[in-house]
Amino acid sequence: MYSAGSTSLIRSRRTSKQTIFWVHFSLAHCVMIEKTGISAAREAIPKHVLLNYLFWIRIGLSFLVGAICGGIPLMALISIPLALISNVYGTIIIIEQCFKLDMREYGGRMEATKAHFGTGAAVFFLTWIVVYSLVHAGPHRHTWPRLWPESAMASLVALESTDAEYLRELYPSHLPCRLFFEENGKAVGTGILCLVRGHYTIALFAQKLQNRMSKPVFLMSVHSRHLVPLNELVASVHDREAKGGILELIIGTERSLI
Repeated sequence: MYSAGSTSLIRSRRTSKQTIFWVHFSLAHCVMIEKTGISAAREAIPKHVLLNYLFWIRIGLSFLVGAICGGIPLMALISIPLALISNVYGTIIIIEQCFKLDMREYGGRMEATKAHFGTGAAVFFLTWIVVYSLVHAGPHRHTWPRLWPESAMASLVALESTDAEYLRELYPSHLPCRLFFEENGKAVGTGILCLVRGHYTIALFAQKLQNRMSKPVFLMSVHSRHLVPLNELVASVHDREAKGGILELIIGTERSLI
């Protein structure tokens, strides 16, 4: 039997853990917004004041709401409109710069930049839906708080029209990667384009899938149709990275991939 004091202590510890998780998740979300939203604009105009202010305002509000309320809907209501404002404003700034400066220098990046900003809001909204379903409805929901802040470095961008070389210029430390999900021989998810930092992020995706399926998970190259166990992932990623282009992997169980 627990006393009233021990019960309140357990509740306070549980609340503090939830608060710590949402604060970390708020930061991760802001990092994703920064990567998929205004990085291109800040690259063209690194000292532009308003873009920097909007970024820090989003961080502050997400931290505040995440720490006090610990709820996704309120954070989404605050961060998504701000993301829309910064994306639209950033697009206008880029267009103005393209007209004012040499079009031969910026013209090649114009279409990619418009796609970069235009899909940002949809990606943020879909990200919130996926995270909410995983955290609150998944069969292994007690494990997600430990995994999501770490895997947020993947920076989902879903920019099919964006050139891989352009992404490499924006994020030289990341590797463009398109992931396909299969289960029992059927596609359970369309290809998503991610930016991954080495093999660590892909391993986290595979680990989550393995937790949900309760089966060993393999990765398979789209081009070679070769099964890649998790312990061989490092060599596979570095081999593909050396050749250039986009790393394309199918994630699923061994039975579903063969």
